[in-house]
Amino acid sequence: MPLGLLVPAFLLGLLAVAIPLVVHLRQREKREPIRFPSLMFLRLIPHRRTEQRRLTNILLLLLRIAAVALLAFAFGRPFFRQRDQAKAAAGHRPRTVVIALDRSLSMQYQGVWAAARDSAIAVVRGLSSGDKAGLVTFDATADIALAPTDDRALLETALRKAAPGSAGTRVASGLRVAREILGKVRDADRELVVISDFQRTSLAGAEPVELPAGTTMRLVSVAPKDPANNRVHSVDVDQVQEGGRTRLTVAARIVSKGGAASRRLRAALVVDGREMTSKTVSTVPNGVVTASFDPVFTPARALEAAVRIEPDQLVADDTLRFALQGDAAISVLLLAPPGTAANRLLFLERALAISRRPRFAVQTVRRVSVSAAQLERIRLVVALDVGGLPRRTHETLAAFVNRGGGVLAVAGERGSSTRAGERELFLPASIGAAVDRPVDQPAAIGALNRDHGSLESLKDAALGDLGAARFYRYRALVPQDGAEVVARLSDGKPAVVASSIGAGRVVLLASALDGVWSDLPLQPFFLPLTHAFAKYLVGSRQVRSSYSVGDVAAVPAGVVKPVLVTPAGRATPLEDSLSAVRLTDLGVYQLRAANDPEPRAFFAVNVPAEESDLTPARLDEIFPG
Repeated sequence: MPLGLLVPAFLLGLLAVAIPLVVHLRQREKREPIRFPSLMFLRLIPHRRTEQRRLTNILLLLLRIAAVALLAFAFGRPFFRQRDQAKAAAGHRPRTVVIALDRSLSMQYQGVWAAARDSAIAVVRGLSSGDKAGLVTFDATADIALAPTDDRALLETALRKAAPGSAGTRVASGLRVAREILGKVRDADRELVVISDFQRTSLAGAEPVELPAGTTMRLVSVAPKDPANNRVHSVDVDQVQEGGRTRLTVAARIVSKGGAASRRLRAALVVDGREMTSKTVSTVPNGVVTASFDPVFTPARALEAAVRIEPDQLVADDTLRFALQGDAAISVLLLAPPGTAANRLLFLERALAISRRPRFAVQTVRRVSVSAAQLERIRLVVALDVGGLPRRTHETLAAFVNRGGGVLAVAGERGSSTRAGERELFLPASIGAAVDRPVDQPAAIGALNRDHGSLESLKDAALGDLGAARFYRYRALVPQDGAEVVARLSDGKPAVVASSIGAGRVVLLASALDGVWSDLPLQPFFLPLTHAFAKYLVGSRQVRSSYSVGDVAAVPAGVVKPVLVTPAGRATPLEDSLSAVRLTDLGVYQLRAANDPEPRAFFAVNVPAEESDLTPARLDEIFPG
């Protein structure tokens, strides 16, 4: 097996062997001068002197030359080639080599990426004349970085440009793309070189991937020996509103893997880019410790936060980012007809005001019209006597629902019925005439669709509670196509009808919530039922506190002309109808409304949990032979 060099330019250092040679040639014997008396009476005779230089201490000279030569050779990084290039001249069969290089986040562990890249470069420099090589980089997905080529310089350039990212690892993704490349190879031997740290979690799904017949696969593991890693695993967040600010209490769980001894490390709570408090904890080898931070006060608005620990050999998972929505109140517009008495609104206003999670900020207006500008920051509209609203208001509410808003529509006293065409706008049913029941024979809830999303939080409640409500008057509802009847009265007529329209939702009630048409507001069930409907209407796209790279995040409803700002600061306008976005970068995304610098929501993106587990797999069990 011939010898090759990764960096042959260092062989220029062999010129330094001249240094010990010059040193030895310049060495001269020292002679002591002998003083004579005056020579003025002696005759001067011209004398020609010849001096012969010769080397002395030959063994020392050879040792010095050898030391300089070995040093230059070592800097050249020698390695043994796997195939003799002389075979190419003899007409051997060429090879096509595909290098599958792991670019996942775990490759950022100190020293791992450098070893992986050097291993890949060694494969390239070990190619014989006529061989080709291609490069596939993979994490959770895989890409062809360079198609097979015999240009060694191009291959090395592609390798030096590659860098580890922030996604998780799936070796199977790299194998599938490599299989596609090798499957097109003709008249050449096929070889696949997989370079990875081969985490135990990265090999899921790798077994079924079959390579083309005759393909030689070589696995190069660059896994660190006895890796040790600390990471912030999760946080518990408690937010309590106190006046115009929020009291924030955070506890973070820190997981330690590897290492033989405990370590004291400092954990810090950072809110909106500022360190608020810190805690020092002692880690437990292969264990979990909790850092409980002292309570801090923050503004009652959406904020980005993080828990950070002192950096170790894998820095990326030493920070856990999460979003604080500030327990901000959800803006609710209560649209009541002009002249509506306060006592007719009391039950609904109080029921929404009592809710804590989520909190509702109710704005009551007594009018029959509303503009798009008034609804810009509104998440939920409660429209009383919706059948009596003018068509222009119906059109405005329809646009509000289509872009993600929620409407709780109540068929009330005013308006005999919806006019032709109203039902096509946003209501899930047309509203008919009022039905009056005898005082001694009121209607009750006879059937309930417990599987509907609006009742998800009430699945464990007893139907008898809601069945105790008595309905003396209600509107006849005719559901439109695609609408769902959530509840029916004892006479079979719909009591609650719901539908999803565009990006938003609508729930239509057949009876008023004023304590006159029914005694539902007087029942204990009224409060949780109102909260369930409100949560359903505004919670179709709630923002989670944290995500992992590659997750899909729901875009909150009610943001006009949303703009997504990536962790790198790149702003991308989103379509109003877009309900979700994929989070591909590590860091914090911001969601803003157009022409509004204040973020409406944060998407905090963290390291995939499996990337922090650096335990290497037993390759012989997955790839025998």
